[in-house]
Amino acid sequence: MGKHTSYQRQQARIQRNHVSPVMRARVLAAVDELSYKPNLLAQSLRRQETLSVGFVIRDISNPPMAEIVLAAETRLQFQLTAAVNIRP
Repeated sequence: MGKHTSYQRQQARIQRNHVSPVMRARVLAAVDELSYKPNLLAQSLRRQETLSVGFVIRDISNPPMAEIVLAAETRLQFQLTAAVNIRP
């Protein structure tokens, strides 16, 4: 079994603390070795929820709107992605 597959199988058990300390150490060592980063899109698909926040803003260059978006980004602790539709 590959290290990545082993990690995936053991991850849920580790989170519930139903895993031996030896297995936990092995999995966490593999995580470090592989520089594993969770795939947020895959997690969203599995959970069937995105945990996304959206804004519909007419003009992001409007200082109060920019402050609101920045505050949300800071409070929620993630990078917001903007989809922009520029009309003349």
